[in-house]
Amino acid sequence: MLRRVLVLRLRADAAADDVRQLEEALRSLPAKIPDIREWHLSRNLSSMRPGQRPYSHVWEVTFSDLDALRRYQTDPYHAERVHPFFDKSNRSEEHTSELQSLR
Repeated sequence: MLRRVLVLRLRADAAADDVRQLEEALRSLPAKIPDIREWHLSRNLSSMRPGQRPYSHVWEVTFSDLDALRRYQTDPYHAERVHPFFDKSNRSEEHTSELQSLR
């Protein structure tokens, strides 16, 4: 088994409807991509200090092996439905967060 934990931050200008659409898209992946064995989506509930933009979500996905992860990463549904939502800047920033389960 292989677990991928992805910490995400939505665009700063993301509307509430965009957040809802992202969460729905992520929750839809297991039904569309059979290589996903287990999954968990969490929302960051941590308090923010002025000027901070902590990560907004954590997406944990379990696969049977590395080949299954690679198929997931290149799956067209994954790319079309999920990729447009993310702010890929500041990837090295760390933040300890309280998370709310959305599963």
